[in-house]
Amino acid sequence: MSYIVKQKIGKNIYAYEAVSYYDKKKKQPRQTRTYLGRVNPETNKIVKTDRMKASIPKSARSFGLVHLLDHVGESIGLKKALAETFPNEWKKILSLSFFELSEGKPLYLFPQWSEDTYIPYPHEREGSITSQSISKLLKEIGERDAKREQFFINWVSKLKDTSSVIFDITSISSYSNCIDTVEWGYNRDKENLPQINLGMVFGEPSSLPLFYSLYQGSIPDIVTLKNILLRLNSFGIKDTLFVMDRGFFSKHNIEMMCESNIKFIMPMPFTTKLSKELLLRHREDLSSPLNFFMHNGNIIFSVEEPIEIDNHKLYAFIYLDKQREAEEIQRFLKGLAKVEREVQYHSFKDKGEAEEFIESYKKGISKYFSIKLNRGKLTLLRKEDEIVKAVSGMGKMIIVTNLENMDKEKVLFLYKRRNELDWLFDILKNEIDGNRIRNHSNETMEGKLFLLFITLILIASLDRIMVRKELYKEQSLSNIIYELKKIKVVETNNGKRFLTEISKIQKTIYKEFEVPIPEMT
Repeated sequence: MSYIVKQKIGKNIYAYEAVSYYDKKKKQPRQTRTYLGRVNPETNKIVKTDRMKASIPKSARSFGLVHLLDHVGESIGLKKALAETFPNEWKKILSLSFFELSEGKPLYLFPQWSEDTYIPYPHEREGSITSQSISKLLKEIGERDAKREQFFINWVSKLKDTSSVIFDITSISSYSNCIDTVEWGYNRDKENLPQINLGMVFGEPSSLPLFYSLYQGSIPDIVTLKNILLRLNSFGIKDTLFVMDRGFFSKHNIEMMCESNIKFIMPMPFTTKLSKELLLRHREDLSSPLNFFMHNGNIIFSVEEPIEIDNHKLYAFIYLDKQREAEEIQRFLKGLAKVEREVQYHSFKDKGEAEEFIESYKKGISKYFSIKLNRGKLTLLRKEDEIVKAVSGMGKMIIVTNLENMDKEKVLFLYKRRNELDWLFDILKNEIDGNRIRNHSNETMEGKLFLLFITLILIASLDRIMVRKELYKEQSLSNIIYELKKIKVVETNNGKRFLTEISKIQKTIYKEFEVPIPEMT
């Protein structure tokens, strides 16, 4: 069955007769197009032209984004590290990473994407990467543990300025029951699925992912730190500071890190007795005009106090952001008021049903009320102690370190940087195809994660430039990706190639990313 396709190329619109068919050799749907003529923009009719006498466009492929990614990958040393490790496969790996970053869809859709994308590596064009060859590549990468480790060594060697690292673990759920590292356990995303725990190390000040490891759900997070330290030492990174989240905080973990000479920065949960004492003791100090500094345009109040935990000397930095405090308190109290208002219009058969209704607004909010039920009518009484306790920690943070002579601004800066790792995990699980592992073997799963890691390096590189150049004030990374996709390579019936017109906005993007404007030679 045929149909008419109209495609705008440059300033003109061209018409083609398209016929879809299934390619048995490549085992994928394909399409043939027959040129019909140029579309008259006024009448919308097709005007036949002599194909033999004119240079007629036969295809237009997106090129602007992959051009940017290719140059960024070269500038950070990623292409070189891949080529050194995988001399025969690095172009395929990068091409697949470009697809993941561009589309965030399953890899079996790559062949269709490649038909509409002008990949900068000639041998990877024209359908040479099929679904079958992708599966084979992932399996081969997954089987070569030593090669992946060698890539990490080559990659880290390209980043000369790593002085501290941020480490975190996230869970990736899996539908596969054939992967050894998948198991039931604590699922960080609260999903009723077994998961793989992925730990990633993020370099500072490079702001780029360095390497990753997989962990079974039963392995305590703190046990991994020594192994990470050994790997960093083998990479030539000797002086390492770990920046971790509050999930690592415990007396046992602190004792282990101090006795192992592991340097760390870590927030203290407000549930500890010590944190409550620190907040109470410095309540007035946190409002003193002598104790503020500027951080990212905000006024932050801070005090420092030496503390001891199991005879280990540490330093606690207490922070207060009054603007964030006011916003959090207002949001919290509005939530309480909304619950009080809504329950007036409902009847309940018992307290259990009433509590379930309240919890439907926000998990945990029922603990701020005493529930009284009389003939189905609900009365809520506020629990003053619980509300005061919740409000007292808003806008505040306590960060603990075992390093002497640390500056309050540096401590906060380093901890805030770990938010970038959270952002990358979110990208991994929600914006590129990493949210569910569907591969049917350890090897293909390992290969897929490696490919996603390469994609994350590219994303983090773009983000680093956008932060440094303050580009987020003007537009998002998604907008930039969308804008550059508009630049196409047009191929004509007589073998010539040319680029569609590059706009002022697109030229500015390339300039900000220090990438040359694309040209066809």
